[in-house]
Amino acid sequence: MLIHLRHAAASPGIAQLTYSFAPGSPRRQFSLTGRRIPYRPGLPIDMRLKPGEARLVRLPVSAGSRFRLGLPSGGSSSLTIVIGSLDSLVRRQDSSFELVSPDQAGNLVCFHIRLDGMPLLYISPDSLLAPDLEAELTALIGSADVTGLVIDGIHRASEWSGDFRPAYLRLARVMDLLQTRFPRMSAAGLTAANEPAVTGDILSLFPLADLEIPPPPPLFLHNVSHQAVRVSGDGEKSAAWEKIWTTDLPALMRREGIGMLSDDASAGEVPPLPEDIPPTPAEGPGVKTAPANEIQPHPHILTATGLDDTLSDWLCRCALAGADGRRLHCLRLADLPMDECAADMAARHSRVPSCDGVRCAFGRFSPCDYGRRHAEIRREGADERMVPELLAAIHLMDSLLAAYEERREETEDGEAEIRLPLSVLRSPHIRFSDAALALHRLMVLGVISGFFVTHVETAPLFIIRGFGGGIGEPGALAGLLDWLQAHDMSFNRKYHSMSYDRLRLPGGELDRDRAGTADPLARALDALPPEERPVRLERHERIFDLLVRFLPRMIRHIPDERGAMAYHRLWNLASFLDSPRCRYADLLRRFFAVDPDWECDQCDRCRPDLKFARSREPAPPFDRRVHREAELPIAEWLESDETPFDLKAAGALIQQLRNYRADLHIRAARLLEIRPNNLKALYLVRETGAGAGRSLAAVDLMRVSFRDLDATRGLRFYAALQKEKDARAGLLDVLDDEFGSLAGPEGEKWLWERFRERDGGGGVPADDRTALLGARVVLNRLSEMEFGPIREKLAGKKSRVKKSEIRLNAMS
Repeated sequence: MLIHLRHAAASPGIAQLTYSFAPGSPRRQFSLTGRRIPYRPGLPIDMRLKPGEARLVRLPVSAGSRFRLGLPSGGSSSLTIVIGSLDSLVRRQDSSFELVSPDQAGNLVCFHIRLDGMPLLYISPDSLLAPDLEAELTALIGSADVTGLVIDGIHRASEWSGDFRPAYLRLARVMDLLQTRFPRMSAAGLTAANEPAVTGDILSLFPLADLEIPPPPPLFLHNVSHQAVRVSGDGEKSAAWEKIWTTDLPALMRREGIGMLSDDASAGEVPPLPEDIPPTPAEGPGVKTAPANEIQPHPHILTATGLDDTLSDWLCRCALAGADGRRLHCLRLADLPMDECAADMAARHSRVPSCDGVRCAFGRFSPCDYGRRHAEIRREGADERMVPELLAAIHLMDSLLAAYEERREETEDGEAEIRLPLSVLRSPHIRFSDAALALHRLMVLGVISGFFVTHVETAPLFIIRGFGGGIGEPGALAGLLDWLQAHDMSFNRKYHSMSYDRLRLPGGELDRDRAGTADPLARALDALPPEERPVRLERHERIFDLLVRFLPRMIRHIPDERGAMAYHRLWNLASFLDSPRCRYADLLRRFFAVDPDWECDQCDRCRPDLKFARSREPAPPFDRRVHREAELPIAEWLESDETPFDLKAAGALIQQLRNYRADLHIRAARLLEIRPNNLKALYLVRETGAGAGRSLAAVDLMRVSFRDLDATRGLRFYAALQKEKDARAGLLDVLDDEFGSLAGPEGEKWLWERFRERDGGGGVPADDRTALLGARVVLNRLSEMEFGPIREKLAGKKSRVKKSEIRLNAMS
């Protein structure tokens, strides 16, 4: 059997996949859109799974829109199970497509599907929360021989995906059950998500081997040229679009002997801007195959008119479109912030504009592309989600307490069981997904042991087990710390070395999160109508107090990190449009080092008049010398997780690659798109950048350091440096990594402002001010010192350092 995959309409988050199935017979195969095509001997299958093989199949946008995955075919009794969204099935095809709802299904939402006699069993992933999952699945399979398991959208099992659904976590149990009974079953988890955090989560949850479909080589093509146009201001984008299509492109194509318009286009017609095209009803699943702002209105022109993608994906799309050898011109057009907005962001040392994505803060009639993307990032962020998700958890806890007091039952093993219809929650705004997410978080905190979902007359009924009528603080603290350790992206893995006492330290991050949440939550509770207010809030104040203490960190942690990644991607796109360097070289530098003297002669920076030198092929941008001089050092130091951050090593690398500063900067900036706390990348962006980007990187370094350390520890370090000679070497080694980024003329002002924010804007006690200034003394001294010799001596001083380390830990 063949599975044909393609990308469906891509959201600014994760692109979705659609797929169709076809018999593995050599007589015929089906195209991705489902239309029958003649069989051609030797038509390749991109990957064929062997019996018993289980793979995570990651299909990035950069790998193209088509991929053929082969599963082993079985006999007449064979069955393939598909777990995923039914809309992902491409049903516009010439084959027979039957949906039959089986009589024996209980809580599982499922259908038997037959495609030209090929049996599939579709199961809705949300129904995997059924309490009798194993028994129902066994009954559905019957005597069939399961030869294949396909899990669509497996990234939803990861909280890093931005589309987390607790039901997907039960897929691990489904896979275990099926692999035990059918050891020759092949399994494929399909996703278009490629962030390392998502991939790591999936591989830790499921017994799958990783398979990323690589971008197609080569990325550099002689037949492809590039143009990037930035505008700023009301109406400028439409005017630039019209000029490009009426002046620039016709002249370019005329010079190269290419017809400007396609056969069915009217002479002089300008294609509409993609964002100006009104949405139309979809003809069926998967009609769109690219982001809405990325189109190919002419066979020789590829355009992108927004900031929703990444530069890496854009280069790979260009390579794919030009891989057949035809002449291709790749055009990016984007509306960037006005000068006033850019100056405001620079003054605030921020990539985040002041607008809300609907109204421009500086008088524009409509937001720019940067502002629109900012609004999308903000909607997915913790600030927008915090109060609604806290309210959902509070309403759920209120209903749990009521049910526990009035009608709790017990399972056969004596565990408390509560049956809670979604309709009993006092807020009509809480959806099924909101309640499921809140229950998952309560399970992480140890408040409940598990939950399931059944249906009564199509209405969902939650079956909740293990609720003891309250929240145990030690258990909740342990559960939260375990969860933070599993999702730790700090540069020094701070949660892995954190104790329970430090996590709940007064003034620590739990208190800071709660302080930032208290006022908006209180306003939201006051605004509720009387019939929607939690009735047990005052009677069980301690329970709700603990709930509001622990949940904000869980709600904020991942969205904050994902937002930082998104803003780095957005900033890098805007920086590319403003860069004075060769367009093609800067795009290629995201993947490999480029000869510093190389220029493509095929972009609007090399040839502003677009009169490209097509009579000769440019030299290749990469050779063995460049690989040896630049690519190996960058990969071995910057991109290796095994190499720790070290100021001296970083300085040596910058000096060694002084002719490759652009490569260092672009590779470090790209790394921050997936690892925003990577200290090596932040430092290199700071040292190799210029203008607003340089000061932004400095503030990023400060933020990473400040967030992971208490400011008052500075005084303790300072005191130890004065009194303990043996501790000095070890402490300097720590401070090199953790405080060194704050050293600089702007550091004291920034640190003082953040310290006052933490203090709530009130008066700062004298001892805390002394602590802060003591930290500054340490920082200033560190900025003048060499750390290499200290590290060399450290190995021989372990026994003497031990006592002072114990003393310092006690002080902390």
